[in-house]
Amino acid sequence: MNTRYYILLIASLFLSACISEFTPDVEVVDDEILVVDGTITDSITSIKLSRSYALNERSAKTNPVGNAVVYVETSGGFTFPASLQTDWGTYEIMVGKLDVDSMYRIRIEWNEEQYVSEFLSPVVSPPIDSIHYRKQGPGAPLEIMVNSEGNEAGSRYYRWTFNETWEYTAELYATGAYDAEKEEYFEYDEKYGPRNPRYYCWQNNHSISLLLENTVQLKENKIIDKKIAEIPSGYKRISHLYFIEVTQYSIGREAYDYFTNLQKNMDDMGSIFAPVPSEMNGNIRCLNKDIPVIGYVEVCIPTRRSIYINREQAKYEKPFKDCDVETTPTLGYGIYLYDKLGGVTHYAPYECIDCTYSGGTNIKPDFWPNDHQLNSQF
Repeated sequence: MNTRYYILLIASLFLSACISEFTPDVEVVDDEILVVDGTITDSITSIKLSRSYALNERSAKTNPVGNAVVYVETSGGFTFPASLQTDWGTYEIMVGKLDVDSMYRIRIEWNEEQYVSEFLSPVVSPPIDSIHYRKQGPGAPLEIMVNSEGNEAGSRYYRWTFNETWEYTAELYATGAYDAEKEEYFEYDEKYGPRNPRYYCWQNNHSISLLLENTVQLKENKIIDKKIAEIPSGYKRISHLYFIEVTQYSIGREAYDYFTNLQKNMDDMGSIFAPVPSEMNGNIRCLNKDIPVIGYVEVCIPTRRSIYINREQAKYEKPFKDCDVETTPTLGYGIYLYDKLGGVTHYAPYECIDCTYSGGTNIKPDFWPNDHQLNSQF
């Protein structure tokens, strides 16, 4: 397969870093290559579809495919249809418990073509023994690692993904606000109400890197201290309470080779315009035509484990942030503190007193373990 297709793969899936503008002297190639990303699991199977785009298409970084028909097929003839979710290009399929004696694959109907992945039996992942963390001195990042042990007859190839959620606060606590309808100020009261709705916020994220490991050269099928995530010491992520759920997949040799090759290509190229060192053969093909398809769909029964880490455990080091405080109203400022004794109202920029300015939400997740009141401890 032409290596130019692989450059398109990197461009369509992984062009998220800051790259200097450059106009490559290459032939414009087909920008309709289907890119498939997902894993068939025993929970909700999520399949993301996009199409590659030519390097001269500067306006987009991803091209999600939202007009496809997607379903899971079993070797016994059963089908499970997907529904297009609000995230355009993401299809979710409820398959239920996977049968280790059966085989599964993805079928996609798009652009008048049909695509299928290879029929595979589910690979069962061993449990994650532990998630632990460390910070090696002041200024060092917080490292999050996993330990796991598989049986000798099981797969020796592993992949991990994770989801993370963190609670953080505004830089300053606003003790009051202005009621435009009543044209008067009122004070927040964390005990009796009204509470400050813009002091506590939450954000979430998910892994985007390829987290791979194998134990082929080891005597035992053990994973020890595999680093899953690294958080710089001054990040808001660990400023109050942090949660991470790690999902572990045991995968086949072919899947491991595919993802390792993909990772090697990204590492060696340094940018999307460098030479691609090797080919990447996935397990998806077009039934109608001999056209390229990008992606590898695994069939796995994963295991999961989660952990909470508070700011004391993470040894959070708060960076200095300059929040100018004024005693007279200024455009773009809100109430920060009312001095009852002195009768002076202080004002600060909204980005210092409104946590949603950092991109989070002030709606607490249902699973969150504390009441997020002032001075609350997890």
